[in-house]
Amino acid sequence: MKDKTFTQLIKEELMHNSYDLEHQQAILAGFLKCNSSLVFKASKRLVEIVVFNDTVATYILSLLEALSFPVFEISEVTYSRSFVTSSRLIYVDDEATKIIEKLSIDIFDEIFLTYREVPNMTGGLLAGFFLAGGSCSDPTKTSYHLELSFKNKELASDCKKYINKYYPSLMNFKYVARRSSHLLYLKKEPEIVNFIVAIGAQDCGLEYERIRIEKEDNNFYNRQAICDRTNLERSLKNAATQLEAINYLQRLGSIERFSNKTMVFVMKLRLEHPESNLRELSEAAVSLGKHISKTTISRMLALVHKEYLRLREKHGKQIIV
Repeated sequence: MKDKTFTQLIKEELMHNSYDLEHQQAILAGFLKCNSSLVFKASKRLVEIVVFNDTVATYILSLLEALSFPVFEISEVTYSRSFVTSSRLIYVDDEATKIIEKLSIDIFDEIFLTYREVPNMTGGLLAGFFLAGGSCSDPTKTSYHLELSFKNKELASDCKKYINKYYPSLMNFKYVARRSSHLLYLKKEPEIVNFIVAIGAQDCGLEYERIRIEKEDNNFYNRQAICDRTNLERSLKNAATQLEAINYLQRLGSIERFSNKTMVFVMKLRLEHPESNLRELSEAAVSLGKHISKTTISRMLALVHKEYLRLREKHGKQIIV
């Protein structure tokens, strides 16, 4: 499973699911709308379907057989530009009308025609679109992306309207033209999961969501660790500055000379706990019978630093014994 892309996993689940005849018709209609055309071969007008994956080709053949569309010829062509082998499934021309009538969609019209006013068939039609030209990024990657590829802008635009009609709040596809392809794409994880589930790949949808949650948890703990490390570094830096000030004041004379006894107590506390943060200093004070809050400790240390700066300006940095 590790060497398979998430796109392959979604398509495999779609092809392994069991569907009734009407749902199979919807899947085939979506696929043919994207990947079929009329051609002339051996003085015959034929319907040609291009499939870039052997597993998908086998599945489309099984749908054609289940729906009683006889295959006229199967051939393989290697496209030199991408070196991808594609299976071409070809039918005789008198099957073209039969396909249109049986699938309730004109697969040869450049503009998308509404398939059927049956909501539960919409998932099958979208599954056909995805099998024909869909892809989905691995959820473990840094960004989320799902796209459907169409042969013209009109078809992509009409498909977008069709999706919005049946899933108005669940997914909002964006359009972009990329070279000769016209794409509808999603970038938001909840919308991607909604689409995956809508086309019938529920297991992949749950797996996508599980990976997302796990990734976000890991990111949270990583951010927490970074914050903790940053807080520790800042606390140690502050403690070093405070110790420098207290030691300086000690060299000028006993710290007991200060009238603010709370400040004197906090200075001694800091000397005894050189690496502790404010919370730990407050807890140490409580253990000694002194209930001093973090705020009070912070204020006393600020007074110590202020006194240190005043005396240093007066006496300089030299060490006075």
